Amino acid sequence: MKVSILVLLLLVFSNVMICQEYERVKEDQYVFTFFINSKVPKGILKVFLDTTDNQSLIRRMEYKRRGEDSIIQEIELGHTTEYFDEHSIEITDENHDGYNDITILYNQGNHESDYDVWLYNPKTNKYDYSEEFGNLKSFRN
Repeated sequence: MKVSILVLLLLVFSNVMICQEYERVKEDQYVFTFFINSKVPKGILKVFLDTTDNQSLIRRMEYKRRGEDSIIQEIELGHTTEYFDEHSIEITDENHDGYNDITILYNQGNHESDYDVWLYNPKTNKYDYSEEFGNLKSFRN
């Protein structure tokens, strides 16, 4: 019985993985280091913010592999976030394929929260935007 409960808890919480490391390197930049998959080197996500009007809005993100200089992918946001802090980004396996994906919380208030989700594509080694998973995440939370 104890083993069954432990397995159930592991399955429930295996989808949630917060960034392993993050650092605010400048007033308008965060760098996140995160685990993608045991077969893929750690990822580095550099987040560029617009910090005007006492708000921190995500402008774009750059993804590369840890230890490599070249940028694999630059992600432009289709809209801006209302507020940003280190908890606005989740690194989770949203589609349960064994690769961690990027989730951005971009709108939160007295209504449901809104998310953008990028799913890791092992064929291209890049992240693909998924409106469907963003909508599901918004509905779930």
